[in-house]
Amino acid sequence: MPKRPNPPDTQIHSLPSRRASYAAQAPSPHQISRRAYELFLKRGGDHGHDMDDWLQAETELGRPAQRDSANRKSR
Repeated sequence: MPKRPNPPDTQIHSLPSRRASYAAQAPSPHQISRRAYELFLKRGGDHGHDMDDWLQAETELGRPAQRDSANRKSR
């Protein structure tokens, strides 16, 4: 009986999903919180703008704001 050739060494490579790459690049909530606090202090500690500070921090750090989806849910 003739010998069968060995199958070629194959490696399966998969591309990272968009979610995985986003998660690797997205700032952590701690980083966003620190930047939002810096914005709060820069404004002189004026209370009542916490959501604005958070969204601004997300924007500056490159994370898309979730405001639109939150607004749709509340309507």
